[in-house]
Amino acid sequence: MNWPLKVRIIEHFGKQWLFARELGIDDSIVSRVINGAKDLPPEQQKRWAKAMRCQVADIFPDQPGQ
Repeated sequence: MNWPLKVRIIEHFGKQWLFARELGIDDSIVSRVINGAKDLPPEQQKRWAKAMRCQVADIFPDQPGQ
């Protein structure tokens, strides 16, 4: 479980589906990323971080090279 990502989404958007809507993606993708069932490529990680006005390492702390 990616707790930093989950907390940041709740802080900025309130609900996962609102974050997904902001990004124009299905909310199941957000859920799968939070639960560790899906990895995001670096460009998508940057896009998610930008949407939450934070650094990639703030929401993907276990990613190599971050």
